[in-house]
Amino acid sequence: MTIGPDNLVARYQGEGNIAPNLFAVPQVGDCFMSRWPPPLYELRQTFHAPLPYVFRWLTDYSSDDPDLEQGSYQRKVIENRRGHAVLEDLTSTPTGWEWYRSVVTIRPPDRWHAELRGNVPDWSLDYRLTPLAPDRTLLTIQWRIRKNRSFPYHTIPPKAVTQRMMRGLWKNFANALDREYRRERRVRRR
Repeated sequence: MTIGPDNLVARYQGEGNIAPNLFAVPQVGDCFMSRWPPPLYELRQTFHAPLPYVFRWLTDYSSDDPDLEQGSYQRKVIENRRGHAVLEDLTSTPTGWEWYRSVVTIRPPDRWHAELRGNVPDWSLDYRLTPLAPDRTLLTIQWRIRKNRSFPYHTIPPKAVTQRMMRGLWKNFANALDREYRRERRVRRR
């Protein structure tokens, strides 16, 4: 008896066997690697303000957010209530419009989670704040990016490109937050 792909498939498809069928013909949009978790990205950014102020500032979403991060997209706030926010962002690119909806779950006093879905790769982000000193706070962001099966032509940029983009974006947010916090402190001292 010869052992070939048919015999192996038969062996792996037995009752109670959870091993994958390695010889199955993949369907359009399916891939063996799609069952693996995407890579985990991480970013840390320090703010020169106390944790309650940073949390309130970062979770108070508005249509002015693109200006704060020096972004070129348009933002519409669909819903922004205690513990929950829904945002839609639209960006014009050389290849057309990119749109996504962010559903944000806010968990006071120091964390929130966002799921981004649209015609671009899907993002899942976890944000956590940690006090470093009375007027310093560390933000840690961990996220994963997964190819969107509905729009498979959008590729996920290399990890280094994504991290560089996020570092620049959050550096701009930190500068804006720090400026606003210093301005408010000066006003309160008067």
